[in-house]
Amino acid sequence: MALKAQSANRKYIRTAQGVVEFQHRHFAFVAAAIKEMCEDQPPQMLVAHSKFWADKLAGTNSRFDRARFLAACGTEG
Repeated sequence: MALKAQSANRKYIRTAQGVVEFQHRHFAFVAAAIKEMCEDQPPQMLVAHSKFWADKLAGTNSRFDRARFLAACGTEG
């Protein structure tokens, strides 16, 4: 179901202002994507990508668990 124009515009404005709060399902999806993306790469690439995204995602939810995210990516904190 598509959003009405007014709802879509409100959502766009909130997103542009940085009022987005990611949830566990978003973190899990990103972690799985990072893990898959780095399958055939050297281990240091997985660590680098995981830490980069952990830093970026930490600001999207006050309850973000960095160690749990890194573990989901397949690396340790």
